[in-house]
Amino acid sequence: MDIKELRIKTGLSQREFGERLGLTSQSITKYEAGASVSTSVQRLIRYEFAKFLPENERLGVDPGNIKAAHKERKEDLSRYEEKVIQLENLIAELKKDKDQLYDLIKHFTGKSLV
Repeated sequence: MDIKELRIKTGLSQREFGERLGLTSQSITKYEAGASVSTSVQRLIRYEFAKFLPENERLGVDPGNIKAAHKERKEDLSRYEEKVIQLENLIAELKKDKDQLYDLIKHFTGKSLV
């Protein structure tokens, strides 16, 4: 599936194309540059842009396919949300470490870095 060709055929910008799929323009840029497109994203594209695709590439209106694509999408979202929480916790720990280092520097040098 040539995403750039499809996007141009639809007349959408990368941002607009991504928004229709719930993706960022950066994701669309990566896909257009050749990054692997997940099965769930391929299904969403085949569903959302069916009228622009050849008959053999369209996603049939099989509710099972749509439900499977949405389920995979929700699972992807859950994994991303977990990663965001992990990163936020790491940032909080790093800030705490930074504050402790500043306190130690002040204690031993008498100078404040902030």
